[in-house]
Amino acid sequence: MFVALGFFEIGSALCGASQNMNMLIASRVIQGIGGGGIMGLVNIIITDLTSLRYFPAPLPFLSRSPEMVELTCSDRAKWTSLIGATWAIAAASGPLVGGAIASKTTWRWCFLVNLPVGAVCCTIIFIYLHLDSPRLSFWDKAPRVDYLGTLLIGGSALMFLLALNWAGAGFGWGDARVVGLLVGSGAALIPFWLYVPWPCLRRQN
Repeated sequence: MFVALGFFEIGSALCGASQNMNMLIASRVIQGIGGGGIMGLVNIIITDLTSLRYFPAPLPFLSRSPEMVELTCSDRAKWTSLIGATWAIAAASGPLVGGAIASKTTWRWCFLVNLPVGAVCCTIIFIYLHLDSPRLSFWDKAPRVDYLGTLLIGGSALMFLLALNWAGAGFGWGDARVVGLLVGSGAALIPFWLYVPWPCLRRQN
C-alpha cells in the first residue's frame, strides 16, 4: 500500500509541476499506476480483515412487527459497499470540486491537493494498519495465482473493449474483425464460468 501511495504522490507532484503536455501525460501514467494499486489493495485489505460469514440482520423499522423480517449480510459485504459508496460520492463531487479549484486558483492544485491528503493517509495506515504477512517465498506464492481465470476474463474483456472501440471508428459493426472479437469475447466467458470454483461464493456457516 505504501508503494502504491508513493507512486500516486510522486505522480501527483509531477503533474502539478508539469511544463508541457508530454510531461503531464507521463506524470499521469505514474499517478495512474499508484491509483490503480490503491484501488486494488483496498479491496484486498478488506477481504483480508473481514469475514464472509453471514449473520442475521433484522430490519430495525420492522422490529415491532409480528413477523420479523431477517436479512443476511456479511462484514465483507458491508465494508465493500461502503467503499463503493465512497467511490460514487467521489465520482459525483470530484468534477465539481476540481472545477472550483481550477477556477479559483490554478489547475495545478487539482493534483497538488493530493499531497497533504496522501501524507495523512500514510500516517494513519502506518499507525493503525498492522497485517500479518505470511512468510512464504515467491515460489510458494506463485502457484496460488489464478492464471487461467485471469487469462480468460482478461482476454474476454480485452476483445470486447477492442470491438467497441473499433466499431464505427474505422470498421462497421458487421465487419469480420468486430464480429470475431465479440464472438471471441463471449466464447472466452464460457470456460471461465465453467472453471471458476463458484462453491466458494456460497454461504459459510
